[in-house]
Amino acid sequence: MGPYTTEQMIGFAQAGNVTRESLVWTEGQSEWMAAGAANGLFAPVAGIPNRDNGSIGAPMPRRMSGEPGRYVPTPRVDQNSPVWNIAGTKGLSPSEVMEDIARGGRFVTFRYVISLLFVTFRRTTRVRFVRADESAAGDAWVPTLITLIAGWWGIPWGPIFSVRAIFTNAGGGLDVTEAMLAPVTGAIGARALLAGRPKAKAGANLWSVWGMVILIPFLFSCLVLAMVARSSLKETRRLEELQRLPGYEGWHNADGKLNGNADGNNNAARAVAGILKTMLDDADGKFTTSSGRALPREPVGVWCEFREHDTIVLLQWDKYWRITGEDRTKINRLIWEMTVTMSSRSETGCGAGTSLTVGVKCESTWCRAFLGKLPEVSHSTDSKPDREITGDDVRRHLISAFAPPARH
Repeated sequence: MGPYTTEQMIGFAQAGNVTRESLVWTEGQSEWMAAGAANGLFAPVAGIPNRDNGSIGAPMPRRMSGEPGRYVPTPRVDQNSPVWNIAGTKGLSPSEVMEDIARGGRFVTFRYVISLLFVTFRRTTRVRFVRADESAAGDAWVPTLITLIAGWWGIPWGPIFSVRAIFTNAGGGLDVTEAMLAPVTGAIGARALLAGRPKAKAGANLWSVWGMVILIPFLFSCLVLAMVARSSLKETRRLEELQRLPGYEGWHNADGKLNGNADGNNNAARAVAGILKTMLDDADGKFTTSSGRALPREPVGVWCEFREHDTIVLLQWDKYWRITGEDRTKINRLIWEMTVTMSSRSETGCGAGTSLTVGVKCESTWCRAFLGKLPEVSHSTDSKPDREITGDDVRRHLISAFAPPARH
């Protein structure tokens, strides 16, 4: 508000619109001063010495440059506002808070983000007052840590909001001083008070928040890379062990011939592979995923190998893992029964008691193997495998099935 002449200011003082604690400013003045320190605005108060000559009366400010007698006052401050009870203002009077704000103090809040897959929540902490000679780092740590741990996982806004919140906190928080002062000093007075306020200094504590912001993602990235490298090394060693097993070449060649095709090691095996592929292709659309949707049709790859004392059937069904619950049980039973029925045909030359190994590949992973023996033809529809293998052992059992028979 203002500027006003000295006569107008005296009238404001007499009417009670300007108190001794109100801050005023005149051109050439380096900072705001209490109205009680301005010469001539208030009647002398007994017992208060003049700063310049020790006489009793109102303090005499030093001569300012610019147009004399023109002051810009702040409006009367609401002494009962809840603003003066905010964390950080304990032990300070309203006038002391205002003076500290003029020196760089501020009301701040900090942001944090919590994400739950497709939902992201943005929140702020309670407002607190940070004095001019204090650092906000102590209050920035907790919301920043919450954001670093729980803020990234929402799609798509989690990473975006998290980065904003982290940089806001590392910069000293969200400055809400003007919004807090406007109800007690008026919007114009709040803006005027903040116009010449110095910027907050980062300080060593706030730099530690910046260090945390950089260090934690770096350490997390190093951890992820280390886990990936370890997993890759473990898989390389496992593959080297498998390559030394008898039967690896046979299994590897058969694996490479799947890719949605039907093939085998002889005419009978190729014929059975073609029938199995047709039956599985037809069954592909009859099962649903965990969400209840029908599986899209995709070609199933089949390899059959009939040998004197054992039979091997390899299936590549990329949608196998998307079948869950009771449908998974049904498809496992269907695979075994179909394989037993077709392998027991007379033209295959495989009789009862022949070892039967069935492997199922889902995309690039061998996920399940069924081990058993061919039953009598009359019992082929109700037979069950002796063992079901899952996990890392599937490839080892399949490779063992391809191993050449021992010579006597």
